Amino acid sequence: MKIKAHCPFLGHTGYNAHTRGFFTALSDLVDLRVDNYTWCDDRHTYLTDQQKRIISEITLDNTDGTQGQFPPDWKKEIEDFEYDVDIVLHEHAHRHFWRDYQKPKIACTIWETDWMDDNFFKRLLDYDELWVPSVWQKECAIKQGYRADRVQVVPSGVEPDCAPLSDITSTDDSIFTFCLVGTWGYRKATSEIVQCFVELFGNDPNVQLIISTDNPFFVDSPSTKERLRSMGCGDINNIIIKSFSDREQYVKMLQTSHVFLSCSRGEGWNIPLIEAMACGTPSVYSDCSGQTEFARGKGIPVRILGKELARANHPGHYFSPDFGHLKNKMQHCIDNYNALKQAALRESYEIRKKFSWDNTARIAKGYLGSFYQRHGIKNPQSPTGVKLLFPLITYNGTCHTEFAMATMGLLLQIYKYKDIDMVLSPITFESLISRARNSAAAWALSDDYSHLLFIDADIGFDPSDVFKLIEANKDVAVGIYPKKYYSRAKMEVLANDFPTLFNKEEDWKAVATDFSTELNEESLEKAKRGEIFEVGYAATGFMLIKTDVFRKIIEKRPDLKYINDVDGYMSAHQDNFYDFFQVGVNPSSKKYESEDYGFCQLWRSLGGKIHVVPDIKLVHTGRNHYPGDIIKQANTFGSK
Repeated sequence: MKIKAHCPFLGHTGYNAHTRGFFTALSDLVDLRVDNYTWCDDRHTYLTDQQKRIISEITLDNTDGTQGQFPPDWKKEIEDFEYDVDIVLHEHAHRHFWRDYQKPKIACTIWETDWMDDNFFKRLLDYDELWVPSVWQKECAIKQGYRADRVQVVPSGVEPDCAPLSDITSTDDSIFTFCLVGTWGYRKATSEIVQCFVELFGNDPNVQLIISTDNPFFVDSPSTKERLRSMGCGDINNIIIKSFSDREQYVKMLQTSHVFLSCSRGEGWNIPLIEAMACGTPSVYSDCSGQTEFARGKGIPVRILGKELARANHPGHYFSPDFGHLKNKMQHCIDNYNALKQAALRESYEIRKKFSWDNTARIAKGYLGSFYQRHGIKNPQSPTGVKLLFPLITYNGTCHTEFAMATMGLLLQIYKYKDIDMVLSPITFESLISRARNSAAAWALSDDYSHLLFIDADIGFDPSDVFKLIEANKDVAVGIYPKKYYSRAKMEVLANDFPTLFNKEEDWKAVATDFSTELNEESLEKAKRGEIFEVGYAATGFMLIKTDVFRKIIEKRPDLKYINDVDGYMSAHQDNFYDFFQVGVNPSSKKYESEDYGFCQLWRSLGGKIHVVPDIKLVHTGRNHYPGDIIKQANTFGSK
């Protein structure tokens, strides 16, 4: 995949931080270059070598109102980079969304109200896809008129320096400290938060509020001190004003404060809030808008009374927090601090794992894979001349709806590729699964098929998952899926260590299942990073096998050949029937093993390998739908 990102990569705003974190992590997974639109004099103090490498050009305004493109000052010329897809990431209604991008294009933006500017939204409809950071913003975009299948949720991430202090006793407990961070404004409800503090704790020597709310981009706006004076709070001596500090001081303030305060009327994401929660600091927030993507079920939420018209020429509505409830929650924090701190430390781990930039990049790469397929863009990493045999092995002709719908979607996707072909061949009469798989292999060997694809009729999958197997380009590539039960042992761990996962059914189910393979610490670490890893065996229910694998087995084990006597398989060449998928007693465990284990053991005994593609999430259908997410499980149960 070759991507061009058009974005504000340089600078110190929230958008700059989001842009750098996202595209730096994504550049680890795809070939990516950045067309940067901003300038920053201290750029060399924070850019890494990797970040300098991926910036190919800088687009800036000229004095005459035109724009010019220049190489970054550490490169001699603008890099000539051939790419497939444009990703435009900028704030709401930025003029760069109107540039004439010639490639298939994706728009990324974050917004704080429930309605975007109509003219801007009309321009977004010209993009092939819209990426937003939260389910809330996706629902708003769909309500405004964006097609649901073209809006994807790619969450923002949290920087790795936001973590709890190793020694939490370093917090000064002699004075209970609230902290308030961010630009002073109506949407942020800064005045209301300060007023609540003053009414509860004004001039209380045992409580203080550290406030850092100056806006460095509007030098003519009133200072925090002037704003406090205009509110009648100039003589409140337990409000401590701090100017926007450097990154290290800022993170230290989050880590050492007892409670982080926020009660915004609307947030596209709320970077200070997620950073405070990642630091393990109990955090108060309004239970609304984009911040619920990471905060819902965590922290100390303040209830919402309703909606109100947005201000400052913003379209749509803000939310109206209950500031009386905010006061109750602030007092609650002091009265119950120890319990809230322990909960915040547990939630910190969940947030840092789920909302790491690496995880966000993996989500984006998955959507890019589907985007490439939908637009018929050839991924140069994909092997050419692929011809798949996909046998539909169904007992008595029966399959589950999820399987049928996914298979139809796969056919539509395959149709767009000139260099990938697929033939479906139903096997509906067979009661012996091992014989069905052996016969499918015989069919694949009887023609010019490059791969044999097995997908069981009780598996729910996304069509893009098959392309992930192809792109892995392994002899045997699998997506692992859960067994048809929920693990009591895992659920006990979740209940004790990650209770907030039970707030969302899809979260706990995906990590409470066991997979049909054996996972060790090394494989879990690779799964966390989204890397393909090797296993001893895996179930054949979502497996892609190169037909050369069968030829190598035939060469080494001609004794496996058998005579076919089933009429339904007579169309295959009769010299191609071998017992590749054996059932029998495992010589080590003495267990009677299925054909899954038999094939994997046979192939590995000849020097072959079985590889798992971790960013494939499958559902196994039985009495329930059992979802599996190996990356999420690795982050939950792997070493910390």
